[in-house]
Amino acid sequence: MSMNNSPLVSVFILCFNHEKYIGKTIESVLGQTYGNIELVVVDNCSSDSSAEIISEYAAKDGRIKFFPMEYNTLVSYGSNFAISECRGEYICPLSGDDYFEPEKVAAQLDFMREKGLDLSFTWINVVDESDELIEEHPVTAWFNKPELLDGADILRSYITQENRTNAVTVMFRRTLVEDGTMFDNRLLQTQDYDMWIRLLLRTDRAAVMQRKLSCYRVMSNGANLSMGLTDAKKNRIDFEMLHVFRNFCFFPASLIGVLIGADVSEKDKLERLYCFFELKEIDYGRFAVLLEQFDRLGHDCAVNTEQFAFFFKKYAEFNFAYQSKCSDVDAVRKELVIRGEELRQAKAELDATSASLNAIYSTKFWKLYRKLGRLKKLMTGAL
Repeated sequence: MSMNNSPLVSVFILCFNHEKYIGKTIESVLGQTYGNIELVVVDNCSSDSSAEIISEYAAKDGRIKFFPMEYNTLVSYGSNFAISECRGEYICPLSGDDYFEPEKVAAQLDFMREKGLDLSFTWINVVDESDELIEEHPVTAWFNKPELLDGADILRSYITQENRTNAVTVMFRRTLVEDGTMFDNRLLQTQDYDMWIRLLLRTDRAAVMQRKLSCYRVMSNGANLSMGLTDAKKNRIDFEMLHVFRNFCFFPASLIGVLIGADVSEKDKLERLYCFFELKEIDYGRFAVLLEQFDRLGHDCAVNTEQFAFFFKKYAEFNFAYQSKCSDVDAVRKELVIRGEELRQAKAELDATSASLNAIYSTKFWKLYRKLGRLKKLMTGAL
């Protein structure tokens, strides 16, 4: 790829039944202040008019490459297909119901090139179904975290079961995925979380740009925040999170030491990692480490080693009948939506009250009342 001053940036959109929003999403990319952009759009077999809307845009603008899928390929496969069609030196994902601020690509690209980054995230604006900005929303506080600056900060949040990076803010170098490091097609609920952890295993040149450059849409019913998870989705999350946390077992001991704040060697890395998860009460992490230890020991392992003794002790202590964490997460997410809606309603009531008071203050009666009040004070003083 060319290393000139205006490298090609590929934005890919995965769309599924987003007829209400896909036009806004596409226009936010085509209207970027940065000029050298291509847009790859994959429609994942929508049952609404999304494909027809995308086709109309593609017919008018040669920067759009449109791929309607014959069947729903789910998120990971569809995203990987889109990435395979991207020719840009830098790649940005975008959902079919979210959108970019006009300067997003230009500002983030400058940020990455100035700092020599391979991967970056930004902050978000939260908007509702009508594109109205929600100034105060718990989701904003969750993703726009001032403490998150570099790759180590991001990984510290990941390893403590807090994914505070929003997928629609990402920009990464194409070289990061040229070896086949892509979204895992087996994952339906945690594919972003897993992908970013594996990319950060490949590079330490990552950072968060603390500027709101992507607009993340929050539905009033919380649908895109995984509200009201079905049992099937909860079960998938539980299973997938074991896979996600197993990624940390492959990080070098030196980086694990930085993340957990301890001296760690390659020999005792898994044991130290397990103790960290045990201290933080992160069952996904504990279980993931035990599974990795089980595989590494092998069926014909020696039974007089420190590694075997640790594994033998810890798996006997682990309660596999633990309650799913998804119910807790689901409850927190519901609470976030409720609190966000309460804040919006309170603001609307405050605005209405303010408008009513302004209307009263502008009436002739109120002005006369104020004059009489001042006259009364003067008369009282004279007496």
